[in-house]
Amino acid sequence: MRILSSYLGEDFFLSQLIINKGWRVVLSSQPTGQNPGLSTLTSFKARMMRWMYLRFAAMPLLILFEPLTEHICLGPLTSLAAQYLFNIPFYIFIPVHMVSWCIMDYILSAVIENGRPAYSVFSHIKAWIVRELMILYIWPNVVLMREVSWGGKRFRVRFGGKTEKIINGDSHALIHI
Repeated sequence: MRILSSYLGEDFFLSQLIINKGWRVVLSSQPTGQNPGLSTLTSFKARMMRWMYLRFAAMPLLILFEPLTEHICLGPLTSLAAQYLFNIPFYIFIPVHMVSWCIMDYILSAVIENGRPAYSVFSHIKAWIVRELMILYIWPNVVLMREVSWGGKRFRVRFGGKTEKIINGDSHALIHI
């Protein structure tokens, strides 16, 4: 595992090693239990920014393509296609698209939880809207990020995913972890 010691997103690089050896990667039907620590909007935003930063560093082309997987970008783009192909006006398509995504995310939560989620539908809708709108702040800020905090330490992640620890606030004093 020493080969993975210079990465923060080591799970991604471990799966790449497994695939490169010709082995199969099979996803479990059960999610891994997570302990995200604080459950505040600020900690959620920081976690989302850190994960996105690590993904962008590991696979730089995601900077261009990942926003296209977000509801907030797909809605307007697919509404143009729906208008062109089926003459569906955007003011009808966008709300239907938004409600459909919200419902599908709730269904996904129910599948993961093996039943009705522990929170109300109204709470889901509020959280869903906040998360979808947060991406408008998160994505451009991550593109401009040059370092990430993890476990109280600061790191710079080079393209390709190699991680270097920042020492004494001097961005030039970097060492491999």
